[in-house]
Amino acid sequence: MDDDILLPRNLLQKMVWALEKNPSKGYAYCGYHGIVLHPHTHPMRGNFQIPSMPFNGQRLRQGNYISTMSLIRRECFPMFDESLRRYQDWDLYLTMLERGIEGVFIPETKFYAYYLDEGITSNTNNEQEAIMAIVRKHNLGM
Repeated sequence: MDDDILLPRNLLQKMVWALEKNPSKGYAYCGYHGIVLHPHTHPMRGNFQIPSMPFNGQRLRQGNYISTMSLIRRECFPMFDESLRRYQDWDLYLTMLERGIEGVFIPETKFYAYYLDEGITSNTNNEQEAIMAIVRKHNLGM
């Protein structure tokens, strides 16, 4: 978890339980609320919500809906591709999907992510170039 994340009291336990109940899944995830503290510098321009959804590999190939603030089994974690300037999270889950690793969704819980600055999603990291890097790497043919 990043240091700007506020978790519900029992989220980690729910993630552990979800993985215990689903031994074939590689990670547990949920949606989140984004709290943007400086909307004039962040690409989202204000608070937002990512509700996420049950795991769907086809949908994941179209765009990411899974946060890196997930509980990933150590043996399933492929490491981040640090050569990517943006969308390392989407790449992470696509890499796992290519290895046959899927996630389990926890629908009733969300965490809060506080965005203190623009971070890796800054406007200086061209979004279209970043998407195309993922498309090429994973042969998505969008």
